[in-house]
Amino acid sequence: MDQTCSVQQLFDNLDTAFFRAMADPVRIRLLERLAHRPWADVAAIAAEMPQDTSVVSRHLAQMAEAGLLRRRKEGRHVLYAIDGETMLARLEALASLVRQCLALGCCA
Repeated sequence: MDQTCSVQQLFDNLDTAFFRAMADPVRIRLLERLAHRPWADVAAIAAEMPQDTSVVSRHLAQMAEAGLLRRRKEGRHVLYAIDGETMLARLEALASLVRQCLALGCCA
């Protein structure tokens, strides 16, 4: 793999829904809240946030679609939890691309 290809792959991976989802301050706060419990429903999470429940629900849905969260339904409730395995895999893939760029002499 040449330097240009590796750098392009790095930036292609940065421009994903996963990383955009982690760049929002509200979503970071939601991750903080979810880090303290295995599963939580939208109402319980929203009760700890200044945003309306509908806004929190939309953020959580977008985070699940991006691979940050797992989602399951229990009756009328939608529960969310951090998807640690997916997060770790995506972050490790990014770290691998950065290592490749460094090995090729860029990003140093």
